Parts: sequence; C-alpha cells; structure tokens
Amino acid sequence: MLIGAPMKEILWRAFAVIVSRPCVAAWIIRRAQRTPYQHITSADGQERYMGRWWLFEGYDRARQ
Repeated sequence: MLIGAPMKEILWRAFAVIVSRPCVAAWIIRRAQRTPYQHITSADGQERYMGRWWLFEGYDRARQ
C-alpha cells in the first residue's frame, strides 16, 4: 500500500512532535551516548570539538 504525500507529511510531523518532547529527546540522547562514535577533535587532538554518538550502532560488535 502506497501512502500519499499528504499522509507522509502528517506522519512525519506527528513523529517530530513526539521526539521533540523534552523527556523523549533526553531519552534518545542518553541512549545514543551508550555507543560513542569517533568524536571530532581540534587539529592538535587535545580538545574535543564535537561529541558524536550512534543511536543505532552501525557495526556488529562481534566483529570488533
């Protein structure tokens, strides 16, 4: 079954409303912070410029 463009827009907006609630957003951030990704650091590597995390880990843990 194909969903029309207006229906997709309604679903995405509903999703955005749900995940933008502070309690849901905080849970998503806490969950993602359990799986760190390579953080962006300064040129000399001393300071972290931006922390990055996976919400869904892209790699199989068994292979690491």
